[in-house]
Formats: sequence, structure tokens, C-alpha cells
Amino acid sequence: MKKLAFTTALTFAAFTLQAQAQEPRRGGTIRFTAPYGASFVSNDSHVSNQIQDEIYGYALHGMLYKWDAKNGKPVLDIAESVQVSADGKTYTYKLRDNALFHNGRKLTSDDVIWSYTRIMDGSKNYPGARYVARIVGATDVQKGQAKDISGLKKIDDSSFSMTLTDKADPGYFLFQAQTAILPAK
Repeated sequence: MKKLAFTTALTFAAFTLQAQAQEPRRGGTIRFTAPYGASFVSNDSHVSNQIQDEIYGYALHGMLYKWDAKNGKPVLDIAESVQVSADGKTYTYKLRDNALFHNGRKLTSDDVIWSYTRIMDGSKNYPGARYVARIVGATDVQKGQAKDISGLKKIDDSSFSMTLTDKADPGYFLFQAQTAILPAK
């Protein structure tokens, strides 16, 4: 019996070490079970309000925040830090160095600004617009009165600021899959 237990433990250890030694493999096919009707409208999180697309969006894309179910509150996702102004309306974010897109390209401030501006394109009626609309100047873009969201300012490739129309925690509306950060290029 001891011999069988030893052999089993040795075999398990060998397979564990072999699995740890393997290099990550890039590419391939993602297999994902589609809940709620087993069909997707789009893998572009900005265009759909369907729950199955939202679940897929959470699995595929990064947002400025993600929901921490254990603690019942939003936490930073693609950003490593945030500074809040004294009036509670301006948030300055520093993006994580290891925030990458599916193709390996580093996520930048330009991608965040482009994504939120795209969501506010009034001709598209994106469902995430209701969340992004709390940024100063976002509704001007939606109405076609401005090209850029005035409340979004690039500081450098890994930092940007966001000014809100009122004092609110943006984590509670920018963790939605409809506000995913997509590549600008």
C-alpha cells in the first residue's frame, strides 16, 4: 500500500513539474459556452446590450474598473493607481505597465480616450453611453457638438485625467463591459 501511495505521489509530482515548465502558447481558438440563448450579437462590447455579450466582454476585454464580488465594490482593473481631486470630480489614473490587449500591444491613455469617445458617438447609439455620459463634455460629443470629450486629458502614454459632471465614484459605472477599453488602432 505504501508503495502504491509513493508511486502515485511521484507520478503526480512529475506531471505538476512538467505542466509548470511549459511555455504559454499564443494564438489558437477560444472555446466559450454561450449562456442565455447560446448566441452572441458581437464580440465588440461597445455595440451590444445582451447579457451573453456582456459576459463574453468581461472575459475578453479590460475595463477601467472591475467588480470585486467578495468585497461588493469596484476596484481598478487596467489602472494601477488613481488620485482624486479635492472637489471629488477629477480622477487621475496611472495605467498598469502590464495592461495588454489580446494581440500583445500595450494599452495606452490614447486607447482609453478613444474608447470612451467612440462610445459617445451619437450616430451609433452605443449602450455604454449612459455610463460615459457622466464625463464632462461626453454629451457634447454624443450630440455632435464636439469631436473630443473635454473632460478626458492625456498626461502621457500611461496617465490620463477624467473630470466628471458631478461628484461620484466612476468605479460604479465604468466597470460595465459596455465601457471596455478597445485598441484605438
